[in-house]
Amino acid sequence: MREEELPRPAIRPYPRQYMGTWRLKDGTPVLIRPIRPEDEPLLVEFHHKLSERSVYLRYASLLKLSQRVAHERLARLCFIDYDREMALVAERRSPETGRPEILAIARLTKIYGTNDGEFAMLVRDDVQGKGLGTELLRRLIQIGEAEGLSAS
Repeated sequence: MREEELPRPAIRPYPRQYMGTWRLKDGTPVLIRPIRPEDEPLLVEFHHKLSERSVYLRYASLLKLSQRVAHERLARLCFIDYDREMALVAERRSPETGRPEILAIARLTKIYGTNDGEFAMLVRDDVQGKGLGTELLRRLIQIGEAEGLSAS
């Protein structure tokens, strides 16, 4: 049986092809990869390190920290259908603890019934201005093209 004749799985496997390393302008190595369900605790820490201004600019309102880190919300954001949306996280090892920490998150969502999509991203305040948002947008555009979204 040819590969294209095989039935599609109900749940798409983790898209490893979108993983890659990159460096901030200051030389800090970063792993950029699709989000995973087990990232929820890292996202809680991420939200603790955001300013009210960054939250407002992302969500167009001031969401309380308790709302942003609610389990129901984060579980929905971390456990995604990779066929309908893609969320990338930028992760590094914390210089203080050596544990992984999320520096940014970027999301591309396909608009149902079209070849269009929309994106959103949020970069931690202490790494803004180091090229990470630009790199995440570049990768989301590449993913959108690879996933069949129109480039217009």
